[in-house]
Amino acid sequence: MELRGLEAEQAEEVSKQKKVTEEQWRAEQERSHVAFTGAIKTKKLDELRDIAAALRLPETGLKAELLQRIVQFFDDQPELKKN
Repeated sequence: MELRGLEAEQAEEVSKQKKVTEEQWRAEQERSHVAFTGAIKTKKLDELRDIAAALRLPETGLKAELLQRIVQFFDDQPELKKN
């Protein structure tokens, strides 16, 4: 039983460390004002996830779902669109 408890504690610690790392990455993304260029439809999944994170949108889902979410965000806020 002690082994299972130790494994559970280690798994919890790894989960906490991962969450801290993700939060640090998000904080860095918020501090940097990155301009994304190029056509949104040509972006790869990782690039769409970066854009979604920068816009504080959910980063999960298929490429088509991320693309739709990002396009909808800009459709809802046309003042953010630039050529």
